[in-house]
Amino acid sequence: MLTRAPLGPLLAGAIALLAIGCAQRSDRPPTLDGVYRTTVSAEDLGAIDVPDETAPTPGSWTLVVDHGRFAITQDGGGHGCTWAYGALGLGDPNVMSWMVIDAGAVPAGVAAAQPGDGYRFAWSRYRDVLSLSAARGGTSGYFAVRPWRRIAETPAASGLSTRCPPPAGALPPTGAEHATPSQDAAISFTGDLGRTAPTTWEGTGTASELGRGRLTLTGAVSFSSDQTRRRLTFAARFPKGELRGCAITTITLRPHRRYLWQGDGQITRTSPGLHGYTGLAVSLGGLTTTDALTRLHGTLRSDSAQQRASTAPPGDRC
Repeated sequence: MLTRAPLGPLLAGAIALLAIGCAQRSDRPPTLDGVYRTTVSAEDLGAIDVPDETAPTPGSWTLVVDHGRFAITQDGGGHGCTWAYGALGLGDPNVMSWMVIDAGAVPAGVAAAQPGDGYRFAWSRYRDVLSLSAARGGTSGYFAVRPWRRIAETPAASGLSTRCPPPAGALPPTGAEHATPSQDAAISFTGDLGRTAPTTWEGTGTASELGRGRLTLTGAVSFSSDQTRRRLTFAARFPKGELRGCAITTITLRPHRRYLWQGDGQITRTSPGLHGYTGLAVSLGGLTTTDALTRLHGTLRSDSAQQRASTAPPGDRC
């Protein structure tokens, strides 16, 4: 009778090393969660074709991947610092896509990435080194210029540059990544809010669909002659339940001493009775006058059911 010889120590070690290097198990989807870092020189950037107006800053770049989200900072020391965050998807085989939700820079200026930018990578990881390249039919921008080394397995915004971090709450998945709202879900809230704390605005109003309610906005808001852009979160409470979400909001000084609020976002969490609102795309708007900077006549509105029926689900908007 034939017997199977035991594996030799060298062969067993090689198999174990291969399993560690691949860092994936065949019975579960690939995961890249963690904090990655690379150092990029001017020579590295000079070797790729990037337009000057969107050229990134040489220096220390940090990437955080957290399930369906990513955030990145590019810190060039005295040469500036840029940030971006957005939605991340993993395909098969080993394809990664990014959609930038928001981006900025310190000092303020043209960021190296812009909201709405899309990237598509082929990726591979050996132990703690992540390598990216342009996937077929996609672009990798300048993010594939150098390999990334994973410096932490647990994703955390604290690993990003402290000089230009993304907005608070930008990295964790919102919970509405794959949500499809009910066709009859709609909101058209109008009310008057007041600034009750440095980062809080609250007030009451009415939504024709849900009745009398209270809207709370949270986030850093500032008024200046330059347009400002902020990620705000909101909570709208009605007798039927609560809606929570976020919006990327710009505040612009307009003629006749008016500040105009305009933002696109979505409902990301609800109480059980309003579950059909999860994922609903909304617009946050309003008006503040220069002689009453603690008051906001605000609105929270969704598209009509007919408009939504003709468009794709919003995906990640904030």
